[in-house]
Amino acid sequence: MAHQVTGRAILLTGVTGVIGGRVLLELLARTDRRVYCLVRDRDGVSALERMRRILTVYDDGHLLPVDWQNRVVALSGELTKPACGLDRELWVRIGREVGFVIHCAGLIRFLSKYESLRRVNVEGLANLATITAEFGLPLMFTSTYGVFGSKIYEDVTLLESDLERGQFFLGLNYHRSKYECERLLGLLAKTKGQRSIVVRLGDVMGDSKTGAYPLFETHLRSMYYSILKTAVDTGLAPLRPENFLVTPVDYVAEAMVHLLDCPEALGTTVHLINPHRRTFDDVMDSLKEVGYEIRSIPTDEYIDLFSTGQVTVDDRPYHSPFTSMMVFFRNETVYLEQAHFDTANISRILAPTGIGCARIDAALLGKYAAYCSGKGFFASPMADRKDLRGERKT
Repeated sequence: MAHQVTGRAILLTGVTGVIGGRVLLELLARTDRRVYCLVRDRDGVSALERMRRILTVYDDGHLLPVDWQNRVVALSGELTKPACGLDRELWVRIGREVGFVIHCAGLIRFLSKYESLRRVNVEGLANLATITAEFGLPLMFTSTYGVFGSKIYEDVTLLESDLERGQFFLGLNYHRSKYECERLLGLLAKTKGQRSIVVRLGDVMGDSKTGAYPLFETHLRSMYYSILKTAVDTGLAPLRPENFLVTPVDYVAEAMVHLLDCPEALGTTVHLINPHRRTFDDVMDSLKEVGYEIRSIPTDEYIDLFSTGQVTVDDRPYHSPFTSMMVFFRNETVYLEQAHFDTANISRILAPTGIGCARIDAALLGKYAAYCSGKGFFASPMADRKDLRGERKT
């Protein structure tokens, strides 16, 4: 892509995360905009250093301008505090200089209690949107296809314009928090005139060109990478003929930055979800094509093996975030994600741009595997498994 976007400054949250970091790179590389970044203080590491780390992950040495630091302003704040922890004078300045707010920050923990998720995701959005509505700042909000709750397990088509589909959220606390966020934005549009773009994301994974992904640089690692690592480490995978909506992060970032200059997108929702539908089993098959030895077994058998400690690596029972989630939700694993997600709106908007989403196939999974093995996250297909990870036993 070679588009150049000129315009007023951007306020970006979640800049040290998977999506926010790649959006920051896109803004710096493809536009001349100044970027205000709302960043929490953490572990004595400066905000600028944390941003540099995430940018270094994604940049292959050809995108990031050498003077990028001159266009970035770090704001020490906290979403859970009133006005996000920023004083009135600073918000007045932001209101004058900023043309759009991109909200990527949030708590992504599938096993957390709703109260903790609500505090960060819903109340954090409320704190931010109260200010953006007051100053008339349009807001782009990153959501998830999970807002459809129980409906994602039905063979139905879910439109970008849909929200209320009679869904429920039993045990789906993260999904529920994002649903409540979208409802809040709808209310603010009616009562405060808040202009928003809601971006529902698929299963966001690495860059489709380089395979790059912040495996070690973010506070929380994606569950999807735990799935890949567990399969490679143990040579086992559950049979799951359900959606695995692998959506490359570069596609997401490019599309989001383009939407900043699409007035027709304001007040709408788009699905940044890979339109090339594949299943969990398809993804495991792609890993096998790459060269990994993975045996797919019935889900019940898979859960029993891990819950009873029968799968060992280096003579220790193997555990991972993915196996813990499977065991935790063992009574719900009979439900398979099978909904179809409409992408007509975003396809129409992106049609003239050349921005497209890579297919989910062995070529894409091969790039992800090469990056992960190169970073020591898991073994390469041809590696001596015993030397790198010890014997696997089941």
